[in-house]
Amino acid sequence: MDWPLIVALAVLTSLVIIGFAFHVWIETRRAVRRSMEMMERMEAQMVCTLEDTRKLIETSQSLIGDIQRSLNAAEGFIQAIQTTGEASASLSKSIKGISGVLSNSITEARITLQNEHDTVRNLIAMTTMGVELWHKWQSRKPSKLASHTNEQ
Repeated sequence: MDWPLIVALAVLTSLVIIGFAFHVWIETRRAVRRSMEMMERMEAQMVCTLEDTRKLIETSQSLIGDIQRSLNAAEGFIQAIQTTGEASASLSKSIKGISGVLSNSITEARITLQNEHDTVRNLIAMTTMGVELWHKWQSRKPSKLASHTNEQ
């Protein structure tokens, strides 16, 4: 066998393997570099996302505080409405009671007025009869006087 040929083939094979390894090493470095760049972009995006999330949380907390204050204010308003409703119901009951008393009073007054009206009517009738009797009596009286004067 030819030793120089074997050595040449071994050297050539070693050069091909070294060249291939060098090419793989360069491609691996490029891939690692691209991966690092992508990770840096992702990190920057995550930082932005975290900042946006922090701002969103602060805004949400502020909004929740505003809502809580509004609910507290509304609770006072609702309690005032409830108190007003209760007062209105109490006033309504009082008005119904007063209305009942007034209705009874008006009914009693109507009955009393009717009785008084009947009494006044009777009094007027009696007065009229008394006046008529007085006139009759007065009209009879002069005729008695005239008859006494004629007799004398």
